Amino acid sequence: MNKVYRSIYSKSLLAWIAVSELTKGHAKSSAHGASIATLAIVLLAGARGAQAACPADTGGIFQVSTGETCAAATTSYSAAISSNSILRAGGAGSTVNLTASGVTITNTSSGNGWGVTTDAGGTINAAGNLTVATNGFNGRGIYMTGGNINVAGNLIANHLVRSQGAGVQVAGGVLDVQGTTTITTAAADGLRNSDSAHFGSNVVINASNYTQGVLNTGTSSFGSNLTITTTNMNAGINMISGTLSVARDLSITANNASVYTGMGVTQTSGALSVSGNVSISTATSNGYGINIAGGSFEAQGGGNSISTQGAGADGIHATGGVVALGTTAAGVPLNTTAVLLESGNVTATGGNGVYILTTSGDLLVRVGAAVTVNGGNTNGIYATNNGAGTTTINSAGTITGGSGAGISTTENAGTAVAINLNNGANVSATSGLAIKDTNGNATVTMDSGSKLSGQVLLGNGNDNMIVKGTADISGATLLDGGNSTDGTVTDILGTAGAATNKLTFQGATQGVAGSMLKNWQTVTLDGSNVTFTGDATLVTGAGSNSDGSLQGLVLKNASTLTSPMALAVTGDVAIDASSTLSHALGGSITGNLSNAGLIYWQNLGQTLTVNGNYTGVAGSKLSLETYLGGDSSTTDKLHVTGNTSGSTAITVRPVAGSPGAQTVNGINIVQVDGTSAAGSFTLAAPVQAGAYQYVLKQGSAVDANDWYLNSTYNCALNNSCPVTPDTPIYRPGVANYVAGQTANAEQGFHQLSTLHQRIGEQKSVNADGRQTWLRAYHTTQNNDGETQFGYKQRITGFQIGQEILARGLGDGGTERAALSIDYANSYARFTDRMRTLANLSTDTGHMDAQSVALGGYYTRMDKDGGYVDLVGQVSSLRNVFQDNYGGRATQTGWRAALSGEVGRPVAQIGDWKIEPQAQLIYQYTNYQGFSDSISSISGYSADTFRSRVGVRIFDNVKTAAKKEIVYYGVANIVHDLNKPSAVTVGTTSVSERFDQTYGELGFGAQGWVAKSTYLYADARYQKSFGGNMHGSQFHLGLKIEF
Repeated sequence: MNKVYRSIYSKSLLAWIAVSELTKGHAKSSAHGASIATLAIVLLAGARGAQAACPADTGGIFQVSTGETCAAATTSYSAAISSNSILRAGGAGSTVNLTASGVTITNTSSGNGWGVTTDAGGTINAAGNLTVATNGFNGRGIYMTGGNINVAGNLIANHLVRSQGAGVQVAGGVLDVQGTTTITTAAADGLRNSDSAHFGSNVVINASNYTQGVLNTGTSSFGSNLTITTTNMNAGINMISGTLSVARDLSITANNASVYTGMGVTQTSGALSVSGNVSISTATSNGYGINIAGGSFEAQGGGNSISTQGAGADGIHATGGVVALGTTAAGVPLNTTAVLLESGNVTATGGNGVYILTTSGDLLVRVGAAVTVNGGNTNGIYATNNGAGTTTINSAGTITGGSGAGISTTENAGTAVAINLNNGANVSATSGLAIKDTNGNATVTMDSGSKLSGQVLLGNGNDNMIVKGTADISGATLLDGGNSTDGTVTDILGTAGAATNKLTFQGATQGVAGSMLKNWQTVTLDGSNVTFTGDATLVTGAGSNSDGSLQGLVLKNASTLTSPMALAVTGDVAIDASSTLSHALGGSITGNLSNAGLIYWQNLGQTLTVNGNYTGVAGSKLSLETYLGGDSSTTDKLHVTGNTSGSTAITVRPVAGSPGAQTVNGINIVQVDGTSAAGSFTLAAPVQAGAYQYVLKQGSAVDANDWYLNSTYNCALNNSCPVTPDTPIYRPGVANYVAGQTANAEQGFHQLSTLHQRIGEQKSVNADGRQTWLRAYHTTQNNDGETQFGYKQRITGFQIGQEILARGLGDGGTERAALSIDYANSYARFTDRMRTLANLSTDTGHMDAQSVALGGYYTRMDKDGGYVDLVGQVSSLRNVFQDNYGGRATQTGWRAALSGEVGRPVAQIGDWKIEPQAQLIYQYTNYQGFSDSISSISGYSADTFRSRVGVRIFDNVKTAAKKEIVYYGVANIVHDLNKPSAVTVGTTSVSERFDQTYGELGFGAQGWVAKSTYLYADARYQKSFGGNMHGSQFHLGLKIEF
């Protein structure tokens, strides 16, 4: 019947009827109820009328034999009988129907008497509640060897006073209770089921002083809650085989057991399933919450709780099978012992939170985010794998150990162990030992959001630990990958064939003490930013691991290792092209250093010592800070006790306020005790301070292998300097600022020009006609200084003027006065030809100079053509400099200029007249101080005097239209009467001398082009007598008389 049908009691028929298993007892009137009634009438039609009263239905003992059916209306039966029952349905077809709403059956025998019994084929139906009590040794309230017992109401089964026996035992047959069930025993088991027991409502079992609350080898189903309380018992449930299912919650309380183990659940095989929550509490030594050796235990609710109090009492003790809380046991691979915790808490005050063991196969522990596992006195999780399988522990919850570890694993040598701390995981122990492994090849992975406090000891084997993202190791005190589980033991690292232990920070940002990372052959930063806190004492391996990977400290994939304190790293160090080692106080690396990335000195005056060899991979960089001055300047330094090779670019960061100075040997920034290969180091960027540029030079009078910053051309080494030895190396801006002064002066001279360049021939114009003129000019000039600076300049400008006075004089002469405005732009490129001695470009940059001038002139000319020309101008000045490294600066100033020029025709050869000329020009220029990105440039003033003497030969030619055309040629000697002023760059005064005297040849013409309109032009070529300057200029003008 239990396969397709079950029995329920029908109050309308006053009889038990067979219905579908899905039908509930005590159904109200409905169509479904009508169908039940119809079925019952068909099944009982003949039998009901034939029922007789049960024998001895007077409260005494009675039995119904094979084929007999009777009805009993008595409510209470009591007797003392041993080895038998008060009520028994003893054969095939025998049926007892208890029709009373409540029946109590009591066997008062002190022997092994029973209350109610059915044998194979027998049936007892209770229409209402059934209460059964026994007192005897090995007694049972209900004892079934076969048949069926159906209780429509509630069941109370008590076995009190004497030991052994059970409240209910189903050795065979089917027990079906629709109401609540209460089983109470004083010295016996609560429920023993070897066949089939079904309970429709809540079941409460109180058992004491024997073995178990429930012993199951059959099929037990509980339609609601199952509550078990035991005292001095082995277990609340002993699941030997079969199935046991609870539709709602399972609660087991195992009180103090002075003799027995007092476990919550012990399971050998079978399937125990709880649809709701499980709550287990034990209080005795070795009283495990769940003790499973096989089968599956699952509770799918979200509020599970396992709590143990006794010494050695593990919360979950698994030596086989699967425990699943908050999830199902489905999906676990074959040959795997597993504990899957997805909800609730496991707390073991005196034992392990979870103990899991296998002698073959794999181990799997999974702790969900909403789970807390607490091994109050030993380990949070203790996993032992004595086989060859893998051990896997995945946690997103909280795991806390006591005197042991948060997570402890032990296994055979060489087997794989994976401990994965996922987001939300938190592992710690009151002992300070978070994770411990003994012999396996363990891999501990901490994902972002996980946390670990205390020590990690990974013992023997090839071990790995991976710290990812935002994993929190701020509470970690030791991460030890070594071969001992004693954190005070230090491995001999770098030994060929030794274990390969690797610690990796992967995409992480962490702060750790170097000494906290112990016994790792390789420590790798993979896309991570790690800062040493507390100390920077790190010991790693050197050379290669047995798997061919590098030992030592490895930085890769844009990682940065920052040390606020002095480094004390033992082992090789490898830095890839995207990574950085940044240190504040220098320190030491005892091992070989291979650098493809950046080593950064944070503070001035620190030395990083490499007690080994240094190899710079192409593209590698050092970034040092230096106070740029003389040889004794304070600087950061790389000290290599071995050899250097490869190629490394050094960035020198000048300390703010570095004055710059000439060096003798130079500033030692790389010290090499061994051999330094040529080209091992170069400068990544120009090094400039004050007026000086420093170059990197290998070797000095002190040591041939060291590397120095040098601001002086070492002329004594190759006799290459054209000037006094030890000439300073000036930075490119210096050449620009110094030579720019002379270039500016040439611009001013061209704005003034000469009379005929400015306004053409005056003799041929109307004496009383006022002129308006426009002049454009263009000049090119190459000018090399006597020492080292030079420039190439082109000047373009235009001038417009208007005469305000034009009149004839009584002696036949004329006088004229005018006002003018002039705009000039010059572009100059500068050079420092000494820089080739330091393998530097001679090109130092350029200047864009703009000037706007307001001026006027007064010219008096006599009737013979002699003249006096006076010119005055005031102009603004703006120079924009850019050196060849891209540095820009702007200089402003103003200029006042005066020119006096005289000339007179003194002779004539044929039609050509000879006119000697003389001119004196004075310019005063005031330059404002300014700063570029390197230093300040002081303001200063410059006085420039220029004299010119020469001769003009000209001819006036009348055209057919009687208009005059003037041709002329000029020859001049020009001499600058003083030298350029010195320019102070930083604190250094620098000057340059240029050729002061040059010759000039030129020609010009003026011709009539329209009424009162003249076009004039002038072209000249200059070359200094010293040969360092040459240039040309061209003027073109147009003037109109009014």
